[in-house]
Amino acid sequence: AEILEEGISEALPALVPKIYHTLHNEDGILELDRHVNTTSTQFAGLNDSSDEEDDDQAVRGMTVKTSLTDEKASAAHLAGVLSKKAGPSFIQHGWQLFEPILHGCSYFHDEVRGQSAKTAALFCGFFTQHDAANPKVQQVLGEVAGRLFEMTTTDDSKEVCSDSLTAVGTLFEVVSPALMASYVEGASQAIMTVLTEKAVCQTLADDEDDDEESEDHDGQVMDTAAEAFEQVAKCFGSGFAQTFATFLPVFTKMAKPSKADNSRVAGTGVLAEVSKSLGPAVSPYLNDIGAIMMRGLGDDSQLVRRNCAYGCGVLAMCSPQQVLPSVNAILAAMQPLLQKNEEAGVRDNAVSAICRMIQAGVTGEGTPGALPEFLFKT
Repeated sequence: AEILEEGISEALPALVPKIYHTLHNEDGILELDRHVNTTSTQFAGLNDSSDEEDDDQAVRGMTVKTSLTDEKASAAHLAGVLSKKAGPSFIQHGWQLFEPILHGCSYFHDEVRGQSAKTAALFCGFFTQHDAANPKVQQVLGEVAGRLFEMTTTDDSKEVCSDSLTAVGTLFEVVSPALMASYVEGASQAIMTVLTEKAVCQTLADDEDDDEESEDHDGQVMDTAAEAFEQVAKCFGSGFAQTFATFLPVFTKMAKPSKADNSRVAGTGVLAEVSKSLGPAVSPYLNDIGAIMMRGLGDDSQLVRRNCAYGCGVLAMCSPQQVLPSVNAILAAMQPLLQKNEEAGVRDNAVSAICRMIQAGVTGEGTPGALPEFLFKT
């Protein structure tokens, strides 16, 4: 499907029924319901209970073929690819598959839930593009948005939370701003729940994960939440400024030096990317954001330094006259980032930032000296 794109349409009549069957198939799941006699003579000496009514205990359980859950996740993924590539010929098939995809968002297996969430978002983009006149489209959009926001905040799996956040970002990427306007608040609130570490999956103890694995999962969730918020801002551009102002204190708090690395990385990254999306509309918040970027240039985390170098260049492009008075201070703070012992990505962003400043006309007495120095050192 990825290669053939609309050429895959000839295979849809044979392919879609197989996808539908897999999404509905429960043949690999067997529920056990049996009674175990606890008064077996083999262990009679271990049974101190005198209550014969408790001798027979009901044991319930479930066996699941891993291959079935893998197949379901793959089928959901394929449905999403078809919605992106197959074109208008997929309309009827898309409606046929939508309900089992939405149902998959509440499936018991993490991988199936996560993949179904990402595919549901892609289906919304497909329906709004190829079947916009259908009155069911608005209803579907509401159902999917509501389900994704709920999964983001209430699912107990960090992997599913991350997949749901990816799906939220996709929703604002593939559906027009006009249709998504009524979902900005819900999306922002759901994303903020994660960024403030109040989602259900973030409040549960990771009994089975070691500290390093748990930290990786935490970082992944925070990164995905930041990316989702950035996509919402990108969808609306300067029109997102008022909503951004509401959440600016959250990002300011996340970027504080006392916060954990993943919090500072996510906070500074969001501020830089959202500033880019807002353009000149970032002006009322530039002093606050600029102070965070300047401080972050000296952060212990190379990821924070990278974000803040990028952010300084972005702010110069967005509001040159506001940044101009601080140009020499910015150039001085950039110099340590250009040294050979600095991480390559940080140096790259520092060079790019200075180039953006020059391009925007944000130059000062330190610019002529900085220019040849960073050219030779990188």
